[in-house]
Amino acid sequence: MELKRFEQLMVILLHQLRKMKHLFLFLLTLNSFLICSQQNKFELHDYHLGRAERLDSVQKFDEALIHIDSALSAFDYYPYDYFNAFMIAYHARDMKKAQDYLMIGTKKGVTYDDAHSLYHLKKKF
Repeated sequence: MELKRFEQLMVILLHQLRKMKHLFLFLLTLNSFLICSQQNKFELHDYHLGRAERLDSVQKFDEALIHIDSALSAFDYYPYDYFNAFMIAYHARDMKKAQDYLMIGTKKGVTYDDAHSLYHLKKKF
């Protein structure tokens, strides 16, 4: 009788392990998709920022603003990105956007001293 009960417990345990195996595989797959999508957002953010800086350097400011907007839509919590966006909008003579970027960047953490020193650093090059 005791052996039969042990066999029943083993069958139940094996059945539960099979369920857990499927759960483990599901969670592993879900985790890989989430990590991949997060990396894609970072890559997209970096691509658009780099493209905006290149377009800014060749004085295609309107196209650079499009890329800045795309970069900020991917991740919008880096304050220095808003200062770069402010500089590009200022060069494009879009004062409304420049003011918006500066206000948002300041709210998110860019101080006047940071922005002022970065502006003069960019001006030298």
